[in-house]
Amino acid sequence: MRAGPKEKQGTPTLKPKCILGLNGDKPSGKPNDAIAYVAEGAPFFGTQYSPAKFTLTPELKAKGLSEDAWAKICVSLKAGKGTFGFGGGFSKAIGLANDEHFSKIGCVAAYAEYGPGQKAMVVLTKEAASAGRVTY
Repeated sequence: MRAGPKEKQGTPTLKPKCILGLNGDKPSGKPNDAIAYVAEGAPFFGTQYSPAKFTLTPELKAKGLSEDAWAKICVSLKAGKGTFGFGGGFSKAIGLANDEHFSKIGCVAAYAEYGPGQKAMVVLTKEAASAGRVTY
C-alpha cells in the first residue's frame, strides 16, 4: 500500500546507503550528485556534525537555506546521534530537517553511512532523489 499525503513514510535513505571512498568524514566525501553533506567528521570527543567544518554549500544557499538554519540542522543531527549512536534520534533529526526546511526548498535529506555505523546526512534535489537515489 502506498502512503497517502498525510501518512508518514520512513526516513529517506541514500541508495546505496554506504558512500564509497576514504573521505567520508570530510566535506570532500560528499557524493557527486549531492548538493550538501554533513558527517560525524570527528572522533568521540571532537565536535561532530560541525557546521564550521561542513559548511553550507552555495547550491543549498541558492535554494534558500540560511546559515542559521544549516547550523541548527547540524546541531540537531549531533544531538540526535547522541554519544553512541543508538535510539533512532539521528533519523528523526533528518525527518525533522526535511519537514521544516528541505521539503520547502525542493530538496530531500537522506540518511547515509561512510563506514559501518558512521552516520551522515546527504542532501539531494527532489529530482535526484526521485530518480532512484533515495529509498523510504
